[in-house]
Amino acid sequence: MEITSDHSTRKESAKRQLKELITEGKISVNGYLPSIRSASRLLKLNRDAIWKAYRALEDERLIERTENGRYRLDGDASKTRLQKLAILVVAVGEGSIRFSGIQRFYNYLAERESAFGISLHSKCVLNARDIRPEWMEGMDCAVICGSFGNPEILNAATANILSVGIINSHDWNPDICIDSDDQHLGRISAQHLFKKGVRNPCVVAYGSRERRRVLRKLGFQACWLENGGSTDEIGEYWIDPSCLYTRVNELHDLSHRLIDEHDAVYCLEKQSAIDLMNLLARIEVKIPSKLRIISTDGTFAGLKTKPKLTIVRQQFEEMASQTIEKIRLALSDPNSLGLRAQQSRVMLPGQLIEREST
Repeated sequence: MEITSDHSTRKESAKRQLKELITEGKISVNGYLPSIRSASRLLKLNRDAIWKAYRALEDERLIERTENGRYRLDGDASKTRLQKLAILVVAVGEGSIRFSGIQRFYNYLAERESAFGISLHSKCVLNARDIRPEWMEGMDCAVICGSFGNPEILNAATANILSVGIINSHDWNPDICIDSDDQHLGRISAQHLFKKGVRNPCVVAYGSRERRRVLRKLGFQACWLENGGSTDEIGEYWIDPSCLYTRVNELHDLSHRLIDEHDAVYCLEKQSAIDLMNLLARIEVKIPSKLRIISTDGTFAGLKTKPKLTIVRQQFEEMASQTIEKIRLALSDPNSLGLRAQQSRVMLPGQLIEREST
C-alpha cells in the first residue's frame, strides 16, 4: 500500500478503503465500525487521516456518529446487503455443547446471526483428532471452544483458515485467542471478601492443580497479600473429582472443617460450589451467619442456600461479541493469513455478581 506525505491523499486513500470495506460488509460489527485507532492499525494510515475519512463518509451519509463517539452505518446504508461470513464453531462436547459457558457463548452468536451477518455451523467433539478437514471447506473462520484432548493437533487442523481459540489450553497457537483473565478472577474474589471483613478464607477446588485453577489461586493470594493479609490465613483444599461418591464424601467431611476454621470459601470452579452449597443445606450443623461463599461462574438457579453467595462470572457473551469484531477486522486485512506469527490475544476480566440467600 502506497502512503504519500500529502494529507489530502492520505484522507482520500483512507476514505476509499473504508468505503470499500463498509459496502462489502467486512468491518462492521452489529452496525458499528472500528475505533479510529483500530482502523488506523488496519489500514496502516495515521489516525488523523482516518478521522478525516470518517468525517467525509459522515458527510456522504454513509455512516453516522453516535453519542458515545463511535461510528456506525447510517440507517439507509445499514439496510444494504452485507457480506455474510460462514463461521465453524467446534466446541468440547458429545452430541451437544455441555459446558454452560460455551453454551452461553454459542447462544449469544446464534441469537444474533442476522445482526452480525454470519452463518453458524457447529460441531461437538471431545478430542482434536476427531476434527475433520472437510469441516473447514467453505468456511471463513474456525472458532475452537474449550480444551480438547490432543490440542497440539489443532495447529495442523486450522493451518489454512483463520482460527479463533476460546478458553483453550496453551498447547496450540490460534490466530486470535480470547480468554478469561484467570488471575483477575482470583483477585476480584479476594478483594470482595477482604472488603466484607473476611480474615480466614480457604480455597476449594476439584481436580488437579491445572493451569487455570492455579492462576485463580495465585491471583487470590496476591490480592490478599496486597491488602495486608497473610498466606498463612488462607486454607487450601484440593479434591479428586474422578469419582462422584468419594468426591461428595470428601467434601462432606471437609465441610465441618470449613465451618469451624474459616469464615469464607472461594471455590475455584462452579461444580465444587454447587456441591458445597447443597451439602450445607443438608448437614445437621448450624451454619454461621458470617460464612461467605464465592465461586468462579455458576448460576445456582433454584438452590436454597443459607450463606450469602457471590459469583465471579466469566464474560462469555462479551467473548462472542469480541470474536465477531476480531474476525471481521482480520478478514478485512489482506495480510490476515500471517496473523499466527503475531497472535492477537484478548483477556477479559470477571464480573462480580453478589447474591443474597434464596
